[in-house]
Amino acid sequence: MLFEHMIDQNKLEIENDDLDKDLICRLIKGEVNDNDEKKWMFEIVNNKRNSFDVNKLDYLARDNYHCGMN
Repeated sequence: MLFEHMIDQNKLEIENDDLDKDLICRLIKGEVNDNDEKKWMFEIVNNKRNSFDVNKLDYLARDNYHCGMN
């Protein structure tokens, strides 16, 4: 909903940039379909299989930084 709000609020026309709004929303939600050609993208953005995705990697880096760890 936040992604769609940002597009609408800023009057962005992402279709002109060859971006698929539906695919981006499904990537964020982790809603992979059996007929998706690029299923691997869902594992990178929102991995429902083992929860290891870019979001978790961001947590690790940020939390270590704020805890004063290397």
